[in-house]
Amino acid sequence: MRQIYILLCFFIIKSLHAQYSVGLFSGYTNNHLRTNISNRLFTENKNGNSISTGLIFNYAYKTKIQLQTELALLQKNYSFVRTGLYSGIFTKYRNTYLQLPVIFKYKLLQKCKWVIWADAGFFVSYWVDGSINGVIPNVFNNYYTVDRRGSVTNYIRFSDYFQKHIFSSEKDNRFEVGPLVGITSVYQLNSSYSVFINARFYSSFLSQQKQYTVNQVMQYNQTSVISTGGVINFHAKNR
Repeated sequence: MRQIYILLCFFIIKSLHAQYSVGLFSGYTNNHLRTNISNRLFTENKNGNSISTGLIFNYAYKTKIQLQTELALLQKNYSFVRTGLYSGIFTKYRNTYLQLPVIFKYKLLQKCKWVIWADAGFFVSYWVDGSINGVIPNVFNNYYTVDRRGSVTNYIRFSDYFQKHIFSSEKDNRFEVGPLVGITSVYQLNSSYSVFINARFYSSFLSQQKQYTVNQVMQYNQTSVISTGGVINFHAKNR
C-alpha cells in the first residue's frame, strides 16, 4: 500500500508541470467467482452483473505513454443456483468495493481524432459493503395432497430472505490486489475535451476469504468492466 501512495504522489507532483486530465466514468461490470464447487451437488456458479462509477486522473508522460489512476466504486456480484430437483433455490451475493487501479497506457494507433490505447497495471480494492439474498425451502410452511387412491404427496413452499453481510476479521479478507489488462478507445472532441470507451479485466491474487479452517476452498474475484466517460484536458502541449 505504501508504494501505491508514493506512486500517486509522484503523479500529482509531476502533473503540476505537465499535461494531465481528469474525468468521470460509469460502466457495466460482470464478475466471476473463481472457486471449486465440485462438492456442491446440483449447484451452478453464476456470474453477477452490476454497474461501476468513478473518477479519473491521467498524466501524459510521453506522446505514446500515459499513466492513469482511478477511484472507482463498483460491485463484484455472484450467485449459486441449484439445479435439477432443487430448481428454484438460489443465493445471490452483492459486494461493493472501492477500487484504486494504477494503469500504464501505451498508444497503439491514432487515426485523426481517434486513439487506441493498450492498458496494463495493477489494482487494490477494499470490500466496503455486502448483502446476501435468495430463496430457500421453508420446512415450516409445507402442505400435502391426497389423491383418489389415498397416496399422500408433501410439498414444501419456498421463502425469500435477505441479510446484510456482517464482516468478520477472522474470516473475511476485505482487501484485493491483482493485475489488470484492457484496451481504451478515445475520441478527441477538441483540445480540451475527449470521450472514451474501454474494456478491462481485473483478477485478484487474494481470496475473498481468509484460510480459517482446514481444507478450505479459496475464492477469487475476476471482474470484467466496460466503461464510458469523458475527460477534461489541462496544460495541453504540442508533442
